[in-house]
Amino acid sequence: MARLQIRGWFSNRNYPKRDLSLCLSFFVVAAGFSYADISRLFCHPSNHVIQGHAIWHLLCAVGTWFSYLVFSKQNQSSVEEL
Repeated sequence: MARLQIRGWFSNRNYPKRDLSLCLSFFVVAAGFSYADISRLFCHPSNHVIQGHAIWHLLCAVGTWFSYLVFSKQNQSSVEEL
């Protein structure tokens, strides 16, 4: 799957690059919040309302939405060309 996305990025000028970039960006930032929650860098459950794990869920949901947009904008003919 990753190979198809990489080929589409470089070979198809109509490829939804913005959506894929946003998808990956949200997942990377979400991973950062997850790490911060696990390591207790700034997210300690006893002294604040919002935890890193909750932010991780929200950012992954937004990233998944952009992932859906990437796949929904690819039609069958563009996949067959790859």
